[in-house]
Amino acid sequence: MAKHDLMKDPYFAGIFFRVESCIAAADKEARDAGTCIPKDSAAKSALRKAKLALGGKKPVKPPKDALEVWIVGLSDSLVRTSREMERDEGVPRSAFSWTLDAACDSLDYC
Repeated sequence: MAKHDLMKDPYFAGIFFRVESCIAAADKEARDAGTCIPKDSAAKSALRKAKLALGGKKPVKPPKDALEVWIVGLSDSLVRTSREMERDEGVPRSAFSWTLDAACDSLDYC
């Protein structure tokens, strides 16, 4: 199944919902706090960092500003969500990672 067809599959739609919920919650928190206004590029960065973290890669540099703190926070939230879904629902890390790729790709079309 191609990445753009994942939403047609109820299994992946559930994973997408969780990913999008993490993004929406992080965005709302940042806007309410007035710390930063994340754009799509920041969300894509967080999605990519989360995928790398799921593959075992550690972050290289500490965040230097509010936007980078937001990106790291969202990435951490996505990694926690992946681990929870794996533990509680049996969602393999590979399926979650594939969904992160598709979500990142979808931001290119917004």
